[in-house]
Amino acid sequence: LDMLTLLIEAQSADPANFTDEDILDQCFTVIFAGFESTSIVMQWMWKVLDERPDVRDKIRAEIAAHIPDIKRFTYHDLNKLDYLTAFFHESTRLYPPFWITGRQPLADDMLGDYPIKKDTLIVIPHFSMHRHPRYWKEPNAFMPERFLPLDKVEYDAGIFFPFSHGPRKCSGNKLTEMEAKLLFCKLVPFFDVHILNSATNAFNGRISLKPKHSLIGVIKRAG
Repeated sequence: LDMLTLLIEAQSADPANFTDEDILDQCFTVIFAGFESTSIVMQWMWKVLDERPDVRDKIRAEIAAHIPDIKRFTYHDLNKLDYLTAFFHESTRLYPPFWITGRQPLADDMLGDYPIKKDTLIVIPHFSMHRHPRYWKEPNAFMPERFLPLDKVEYDAGIFFPFSHGPRKCSGNKLTEMEAKLLFCKLVPFFDVHILNSATNAFNGRISLKPKHSLIGVIKRAG
């Protein structure tokens, strides 16, 4: 079932508390969060791929091995691409689309040994936790292998949370991953993207983590 059908069914079960406006808000949130997050993540993925031709070659080899007909493949085929998935995770570790978030407790609480008053703004630094040397080996190095094998390696949600965590996490996280992997399958085997202003481009850290200036690139046919 598609998302809209599920929302309409949920409204039918509880029409008094789930209005048409609620459905519209949910659709807007998923579309905005998914596509905005994807555009941000893809910028950093192209940047990294340009800097690491060895990683690009591994991704191409994996796609060729699991998707022989690039014009026809399914969502299940995407799930076979373990290295590409690890590449996505490592990209969002170093360049989380949301580099910082905030939370406010609804009542007085304790955070470890620290008392937290109601409505205190608590800042959660994704970017810092993703590069903390206590939790990551060579934290500033790009190493997709740190997430492999996918079925055995799992990082605590308090250490790796590129799309935030808990009931308020980004609802478009799975959509972003699927779109990014789909686009890479369609483009990486055939094109090289060379970023011209990567070295001089600083971070622009507002709500999301973007390059300060739009990335300028040259696209060439692979090979």
